[in-house]
Amino acid sequence: MSLSGFRVDTALLAERKAGVDQAKADAVQALHDGWDLPLGKMVPHGRGKDKHEEFEPFTSPLASGPGKAWLAGQFTRFGVPDPPRTPKSGDLATGADELRPIMEDPSCPASLREMLGLMEIVTTARTVYQTATETLAPDGRVHPFVSMRQASGRWSVTNPGLTVFGKRRGKHVERDIFIADDEDHVILSCDLSQVDMRAMAGHCQDPAYMAMFGWGPDGKPLDPHTMIGEQVGLAREPAKAVGHGWNYGLGPARMIREGLDPEKVWTFVNGMEARFPGLIAWREVIREMGKAGQILDNGFGRRMMCDPSRAYTVAPALMGQGGARDIMCESLLRLPRELWPFLRVMVHDEIVLSVPRWAAEEIGHILKEAMTWTWTPPGAAMGVPILCDLSKPGKSWGEVSAK
Repeated sequence: MSLSGFRVDTALLAERKAGVDQAKADAVQALHDGWDLPLGKMVPHGRGKDKHEEFEPFTSPLASGPGKAWLAGQFTRFGVPDPPRTPKSGDLATGADELRPIMEDPSCPASLREMLGLMEIVTTARTVYQTATETLAPDGRVHPFVSMRQASGRWSVTNPGLTVFGKRRGKHVERDIFIADDEDHVILSCDLSQVDMRAMAGHCQDPAYMAMFGWGPDGKPLDPHTMIGEQVGLAREPAKAVGHGWNYGLGPARMIREGLDPEKVWTFVNGMEARFPGLIAWREVIREMGKAGQILDNGFGRRMMCDPSRAYTVAPALMGQGGARDIMCESLLRLPRELWPFLRVMVHDEIVLSVPRWAAEEIGHILKEAMTWTWTPPGAAMGVPILCDLSKPGKSWGEVSAK
């Protein structure tokens, strides 16, 4: 994948980058014009008779010292009693998620709401197009480096980091710049379905938990997120949002701190503990092993170890993510060798290919067959189905990622 590279629509990349840069610059200028955000400082230059001052702009005005002082002054001016702060440094937070509750408060003055809206434009202006521009090779492609140095064995895709290009909540358009090899090729994407959860199911062997990954009366795969939601009294999306984190140790206190409704949080936690005792018991065994400094096995013979002081969250995560890693690798090894040159990137549990248009349907069937199988961990009594979602052919990675 690194040698082949991923073709980039260079014209679209330049257009997108220019648009983002201009929107950010306009918002910064509006903050200066309307609310006196400092954009730079006077810096002395030269010596003797040549000594003078020159204006040097800040690279990031909101992140500069004067910018932070400016924001503190604005919060004081508008009477914001307890402005949000970052957990580590204690600095005033400038992220959209932290500032949005202030904006949505009915008592928020219109001027403050407008100011925070401009700040949101600045802080959410995506740098992905800059990243792609900086790593674009002369052949019109990016050639990402794939390394597998994480403790779980999972891969990192860097230079550029393609994992940062969005997929959900409309951000799939960021992937539009990555296109098929030529006019006779199309992009195909194949994504393993809930593979981390399936890895946990195979490990824990909890019958109730494993039952969620089977098939319904209509022969279609069950949706574990919907089933968990129904079992614990939550809608699908909230259940999905907390389900993965809960498996790895996300506790109710943190869920509530992150803005989830306390009543729904406790409904979820109590429901999960009541419905899946086997999963609970297995997870505690893994935590104790991690705490004792023991070697963990991801189900494929991969030896993993975690920091004992972080075993509560890291040990289950290693088992889930490490198992998912080798489930994906086993799926890749099931692909015929003649398809390997078409691979363009692996992102999380998704593989992306550029394939000949005339062969797309046949290759899609091959992908589905290779990535649909049953994984039974060594010594386990029951296996868990491994399933995938195959995209329709498209001209770009963004197109096949759209829902």
